[in-house]
Amino acid sequence: MKTIYPTIQCLIPDFDFEAEIQGYNKKWREKYIWIMHSILWQQTVISKRDYDKFTPLRSTILRKVAGERYYSYVLNQLTTSKVVQQYIDLNNPKGYRPNVSSKQYRIHPELLARTTRIKSVPITKQTYCRKIALLRDADVKDAIKANDNLRHEHLMGTHRMIDVERAEHYTRQNYEQGGKPFQARIHAIREMNNWQHAKFENGVYKHDFHFSYKGGRLYSPATSLPRDLEQFTYFRGFEDEPSVCMDMQNSQLCFFNELVKRSSDEINRKKSQHIDSNHKEEISIENKTPLKGSKLLPSILTHNTPIYVLTFSPTWEDVIFSGQGYERMMHLCQWKGKDAEWTKDERQEFKAEFFGQLFYNAHLPKLTYLEEIFLTHYPIEAEGLRYMKKLSGNKPKVRFNAKTGKFQRTIGGSLLAVKVQELEGRFFHYVVASYMRQNHKSVPFTIKHDSITMPQSCAAYIATEIDALASDFFGRAVELKKEFL
Repeated sequence: MKTIYPTIQCLIPDFDFEAEIQGYNKKWREKYIWIMHSILWQQTVISKRDYDKFTPLRSTILRKVAGERYYSYVLNQLTTSKVVQQYIDLNNPKGYRPNVSSKQYRIHPELLARTTRIKSVPITKQTYCRKIALLRDADVKDAIKANDNLRHEHLMGTHRMIDVERAEHYTRQNYEQGGKPFQARIHAIREMNNWQHAKFENGVYKHDFHFSYKGGRLYSPATSLPRDLEQFTYFRGFEDEPSVCMDMQNSQLCFFNELVKRSSDEINRKKSQHIDSNHKEEISIENKTPLKGSKLLPSILTHNTPIYVLTFSPTWEDVIFSGQGYERMMHLCQWKGKDAEWTKDERQEFKAEFFGQLFYNAHLPKLTYLEEIFLTHYPIEAEGLRYMKKLSGNKPKVRFNAKTGKFQRTIGGSLLAVKVQELEGRFFHYVVASYMRQNHKSVPFTIKHDSITMPQSCAAYIATEIDALASDFFGRAVELKKEFL
């Protein structure tokens, strides 16, 4: 019997693309839709980025759906017509790095200025529905083949349900219909609901949702579901009780701290090499003058602490493991002119600045504002951070600084985020998932990056066990934050 593949719902800007795409070919309608959807889906559902930010598109996926001979031509049509815009990196004219990063795109700002709405349109042509279904099927198979823990996660995730009617009513009441946040939530609700219906027939998973494992992170309907919609979810068999989310506070800071600790073996190995060669590697950071109006002390002129004797201040470690890392830095830099009591939006805005100026930015001789503050108050951790940027930066490169109009020699820290993400994935998808599979095989749960959710009655006795796993992993007392959804 011939397999009938489900219709694929896609997100695209609400405009007449048939009229505005130069050289529009009606036979390629699904190709245009799929490329636009891939960009918006990455932004609104997966990355939850601002809509003016660029997002990577994997050419292997575009080739499989749009076709090996056509995808680049169709993509060029969209860029020429100012429907999408490609990110141009002066240091990397190709726009990608094999096996490292993909070319990045966004919906063109001029188009977004004309329409602030997006719409959901179906792909019904069976040729494309089959391609997309097989592509998603391959993602699921690749993920669950990776190890038994991910297979168990997938199975347990199908037990998490969502009250579609209440979730959609809430979305209609709180978000402008047709707006990007609205459509992103409607799409996420559909994927969450479809997860429970996943089934294997004729060698193919019958589903319309995403489930893939990449770079240490699992991407599933649970990870894509916005936090304000989680209140409408529950687990099959536990319909009458709330769910509990156990969240690792300041997770990226904690996992980075652990990453540097675990690199100490390599550092200590280099110690003997430095001694044998009568050479000690040092980190030199130029003297910095406090910003005008700042009460900060001047940064230390030169740090002669050899890399291999780095230690960790318990003060900073205590701060981040208590979940106060961002608040501490906001206090030190007087974020928004305040000592405390920042709003949720102000905290989110600071986190963007924090990672952009301090953690995942390039290694430059001249420090950013937040690097100055971190160096002044936590010099040992600041040195460790800069050293890890060097380790993850590979070869030095020349970067054009648009603000100064000059070229600067840098060591990139782009791979540092990947390493932190991989360590986070190792804890949640290996340590925690393996423990659940072996000790609580019948307990349903889902993992969302740095948190695990399960029914209240199960969390009542498992929460302390999860805390014990975290304490063993980090070598110190750790307690995850518990919240009812």
